[in-house]
Amino acid sequence: PHGTVILNPVNKNLVYANPAFCTMFGFTVDEVKHVKFDMLHPELSSTFISLKESSVTNQSLVVECKRKDGSVFHAEISNQPVQINHTDYLACFYVDISLQKKAQDELIQNNAELKKINSELDNFVYSVSHDLRAPLLAIKGLISLIQSGGNLDEGSNAEFLQLVNDSVIRMDETIKEILEYSRNARLAVKPERINLAEMATLAHKDVRYYSAHTVDLILDIEPGIDLVSDRSRLNTVVKNLVANSVKYARTDISNSFVKVSAFKKDRDLIIQVSDNGEGISEHHQKKVFQMFFRGSNKTTGTGLGLYITSEIIQKLSGEITLESVKNQGTTISIRLPLEYQE
Repeated sequence: PHGTVILNPVNKNLVYANPAFCTMFGFTVDEVKHVKFDMLHPELSSTFISLKESSVTNQSLVVECKRKDGSVFHAEISNQPVQINHTDYLACFYVDISLQKKAQDELIQNNAELKKINSELDNFVYSVSHDLRAPLLAIKGLISLIQSGGNLDEGSNAEFLQLVNDSVIRMDETIKEILEYSRNARLAVKPERINLAEMATLAHKDVRYYSAHTVDLILDIEPGIDLVSDRSRLNTVVKNLVANSVKYARTDISNSFVKVSAFKKDRDLIIQVSDNGEGISEHHQKKVFQMFFRGSNKTTGTGLGLYITSEIIQKLSGEITLESVKNQGTTISIRLPLEYQE
């Protein structure tokens, strides 16, 4: 059942191949006569087919094998010197281990993902418990002040109630980001056609009052883009990025903007969200997509926004990068397939 060939170690021609080998590599019996060993294994060391050194005989290697159609699979190959009519040849025996290799690769990937999840879970529990308890303790303290009465006037109570409301908003934002993180990790992608210009406009409308400073929206979206992806996930991405541009706008200039651009490149869509805001210092740029990282104390966010954005883009088979110059602005570029494929 396993592939077997007899190989001339001098010219590397195949002088015999059994039917299992022909099926494995996609050649006919006649075609095999014109096949050289190097065509099947371009990267395999020549010592594997040498008969001059006893140390290289009876080897067993796992290597990539190239079929006639160019596709690649993995096989375990062992060799054995043979003599036919007083001529030295090498017999090679193939065992297709594609399924085992696939299972091994999946296991390695799953282990890596599990380590990542465990590490993130530790950070997640610590940070979220802090981000939820802090506003709760603030609310508790403020309510105690209001209940105690004392010499507090109506204006003071109104101020305290506003602080309570701010703390509740912080908790609500934290809980919404936790739900977005969970949703992205657990729910399947639901592809549908998306109007990116409409999505960006609505996102800006929702977040434009995150800062008292006016930040204008500029759209530069190539006409005729037919994007098929997960609407809810992509909406979260666009809203997070536009919101960051609003939150971190420079207040010392009057022409603050956030620009959403999109254009086709081959079979992909490039989305760029750029601004002329505060920018991010160079030593922080490698950390911005990490869980709970906050590069500025200007806002009281959880530091989950860009992490969730990065996780969503990975889920949608895309890539995300960031370029920024302090006090000049930031550009975040996203590459997505025009049509999401499982």
